[in-house]
Amino acid sequence: MTKKLPRDQIKYPRINENDRHLIEHMWNDEKYSQSDIARKLNRSQSAISRELKQGNIFDFSNLSKRQLYNLEIHSRIKYSALRGQFIATQRSVRRGNGSKLLKHMYQILKSRHQ
Repeated sequence: MTKKLPRDQIKYPRINENDRHLIEHMWNDEKYSQSDIARKLNRSQSAISRELKQGNIFDFSNLSKRQLYNLEIHSRIKYSALRGQFIATQRSVRRGNGSKLLKHMYQILKSRHQ
């Protein structure tokens, strides 16, 4: 019997660059819905929603919320895979992925700087 992990410990795969290009094509060109894209990429609808928000290149700061919500959803969001990847890379650097030192390397560096 396998042990079920608590929800906050479950690891979900991150959206990669290829997925971002697929999302861009399906959203901008094919006009798929968020749930259709999620189904095709085997992701949650909320992950696709967050990705569309992250990669949106439109600025609607001059519109009121009412005007914005009166627009059709594909008119509100123009997704750019390049922008989405750029932001994901920035966040990855902030998270520190791939920058962990091995314990013995840390000890060597620490001893040299004392």
